[in-house]
Amino acid sequence: MIAGWLLEKKLSTDDAKLLRDMVWKRARRIRDVYLECREKNEREGVSMFLKLTSSPRSPGLHVIHIAAEMAPVAKAVNLI
Repeated sequence: MIAGWLLEKKLSTDDAKLLRDMVWKRARRIRDVYLECREKNEREGVSMFLKLTSSPRSPGLHVIHIAAEMAPVAKAVNLI
């Protein structure tokens, strides 16, 4: 379906790549949209899938741990 829309120029290459990645990862969102768009015409289906590619993504969470407990290591070095 995605490849067909790409060949018909209904999707850009970037959008098709994003949708293929979502399919490959078995994203729940793409399954839900697929089930919804089965009852709609092709134009509405394409627009529903395109909404998935333009939806804002969360920036993610970056965890950094900095250990500041260097005093015990420094004392052990002085004992030698």
